Amino acid sequence: MTPARRRPAARRLGAAAAAVVVVVGGLAGCATGDQAADLFAVTRSGTIPDAYLLVIPRSDGTVSCDGRRHLLPGKLLIEAEDLQPELELPATKAVTLPSGPRPVMTYSVLTPGGHFSYSDDSPHKPQAFFMLEDFTTEVARQVCGLPR
Repeated sequence: MTPARRRPAARRLGAAAAAVVVVVGGLAGCATGDQAADLFAVTRSGTIPDAYLLVIPRSDGTVSCDGRRHLLPGKLLIEAEDLQPELELPATKAVTLPSGPRPVMTYSVLTPGGHFSYSDDSPHKPQAFFMLEDFTTEVARQVCGLPR
């Protein structure tokens, strides 16, 4: 791949990182009164159509898809709640896994404890990263109305 072809991907990654920064304030706070807490935020970007998505599941049973709030089906809410503690350790360690030879999707994750990132073809991914990819895809399809 030539350097010129890498630049658009770098711009998309930069935009994804900027989107994660936007939600830092929401994740840092605790739930008070009737406000629900964000469980985590995942920004997915990539080289295929409809790759970009910012998903923020909340403890009140809703999820934000690129800023639009939707109800989160019970099964997916349970998955998000089960997944959240698994994401804290890589976030507190600020894990950044390098991409493999042919990444399609890149994930940038923000939790109350920190941030981490990886690609779908990153070597040595923990099981929680595979689970997060599946969760994000299911939310995209079932809730956000995206094809992937």
